[in-house]
Amino acid sequence: AITIHDINGSQISEIVSGNLPMGIYTVMWHANDYPSGIYFAKLNMDQTSQTIKLTLIR
Repeated sequence: AITIHDINGSQISEIVSGNLPMGIYTVMWHANDYPSGIYFAKLNMDQTSQTIKLTLIR
């Protein structure tokens, strides 16, 4: 799954739910309804996760 979290750690969006087969994917977060700020994209895999920082500038 891939989720988006605000600066407080609250989940605000889910881009991908469930598990996908191993491979290369492109996903897009439609942030039209969100204000400028710092967000985090979290990729949850079977036994690990990775988080990247996103900066949204309007």
